[in-house]
This record gives sequence, C-alpha cells and structure tokens, in this order.
Amino acid sequence: MDILETSLRGVPLLTVVGEVDHAIGSQLADATERAMISCEHHILLDLERCPYLDSSGLNTIISLVRRVGPLGWVGVIHCSAMLLRLLELVGLTTGDRLRVFKNLDEAKVAAGAI
Repeated sequence: MDILETSLRGVPLLTVVGEVDHAIGSQLADATERAMISCEHHILLDLERCPYLDSSGLNTIISLVRRVGPLGWVGVIHCSAMLLRLLELVGLTTGDRLRVFKNLDEAKVAAGAI
C-alpha cells in the first residue's frame, strides 16, 4: 500500500493505492495524523485505487470523523458500494461530518467552500 499525500484547495488529500489490511492499517492512521496537523477540521481520502479496506481502515475513518468535530468533515472520494454500506451501518452517513464524493471535481467544490 502507498499513500500519496497532497492537498486539494488547502484540504489535505490522501490517495490510498493498494489494499488496507490489519498488517498495514497503521500506515493509513499515521498518514491521517500527519495530514490533520495542517488542517484539523477537514480531510479527504481518495479510495479509487484501494480495492480492499478492512476493519482497521474503517476504524481510521471512524476516528477521523470523531476527530474533526462538529465544525469539520471527512470526505471520501470514489467510495465503493461495499464501503458505503459499511459506513451507513456504523451510522457515519447520517450527519454532515462524513461526505461521500463521486469524484475529485465534487470534492474540489466542497473544499473551495471552506
């Protein structure tokens, strides 16, 4: 797994390339910690090239949503149907703190509105 750390209109953007499983899930958690230093209320995760995300990756997303607090949001770009269903099951899609974007253009609009 590789994580490309960039930004989109000032919002940290982590592009996950490869599978996220328990053995390397801590790398994703570490990358999110670094990204949140520059922008503690918003973060974007691009999962287009992430074919598999296990419970450690899901836990990282849950932790991020809790961390951004009521003022921020976590954006997930290119979310698979299976991951979206998991996010719904754990209750993350009911509020405004987790946003699901179909593509980078949708995320860019949201990032520009900050």
